[in-house]
Amino acid sequence: MGDIYLSNNDRIDSLTLKVDPIKIIELKEESELKDIVQKEELDDANEKFMENIKKALSNNRNDEYWKVKTGIIGYKFHMEENSDSTQIKLIFNDTKTDSLSSERQHAFREQKNNIETLLSFSTLEDEEQWEFLHQTNKYHYTLNGGTIANGEDVYIIDFTPKFRGTYEGRIYIAMNTFALLRADYHYAPGKTGRNIKLFGIRFSENEFRTSIYFEKKDDAYALKYYSKKEGTYLSIDRTISLLKKKKRVLIDQKLEQIKMGVNYGVSTKSSIEILVLKEEKISQKQFSDFKEKDNIETIYVNQFDEKLWKGYSIIEPTKQMKDYKKMNMNTY
Repeated sequence: MGDIYLSNNDRIDSLTLKVDPIKIIELKEESELKDIVQKEELDDANEKFMENIKKALSNNRNDEYWKVKTGIIGYKFHMEENSDSTQIKLIFNDTKTDSLSSERQHAFREQKNNIETLLSFSTLEDEEQWEFLHQTNKYHYTLNGGTIANGEDVYIIDFTPKFRGTYEGRIYIAMNTFALLRADYHYAPGKTGRNIKLFGIRFSENEFRTSIYFEKKDDAYALKYYSKKEGTYLSIDRTISLLKKKKRVLIDQKLEQIKMGVNYGVSTKSSIEILVLKEEKISQKQFSDFKEKDNIETIYVNQFDEKLWKGYSIIEPTKQMKDYKKMNMNTY
């Protein structure tokens, strides 16, 4: 919960958006890898691996070089005489920080980025996610009657995709102004967003559902409510090789080879809601004079508790939020 300051600009970005957070509560799954594998085991394995890398990359002659290769992609590099394994460790070891300030700054930036993304979506300018508005030839539209919304007469229009369309849903259009008052839509059956498969890397957007509502303010329409659910899947299945080669006239000779296999997959789901409680105009001076805080404390909880928001006006929590609780991880 917080106040958002917007400059009078057609685009919504970090230069036109400032955030004054009042309270941030995050439902967080704080289980770490050490809950599954003992830290000592990780340290021993990492030390042995780094020792092998350090040994392999040392004692190179002037006519020898190393090459990193994955599939058909390769990159040649040379080792300096005074090189050590410190820089390599930065690649394979997690960066740790004891700075609470850094954690708070990260949480604040994350929330600000979410708000920026949500407000940018509400401008209707994203031609991919608002495809049924920008590329109407990809859709069938059906007038499904009318109703009254916030004192205005509106058309109810349903839409479904043709062969190349992506979404299906319903929109509410003001009869007098032809403004979009509300939209509820999602991926049509069998449809997805981006689906990329390249060099053992796969990324797909497999879930999308949104609802957005605007209210008339004087002679314009302003965002009142917005919810969005998204799901993605990312997998990596690659073999990475370190090749030590010796320069020759025709084909360089392979002297050593170290192979590392990467097999990783993760699914993510996000659910975001925003509710505008009130809106008022400010001057450009007010916008310029307001200075954002460097950070704000984030309250991490393992289970939703309505007492955390006592005294605040908030969106009614979903059943999923109310039922959420941190999982207990067991090892076998």
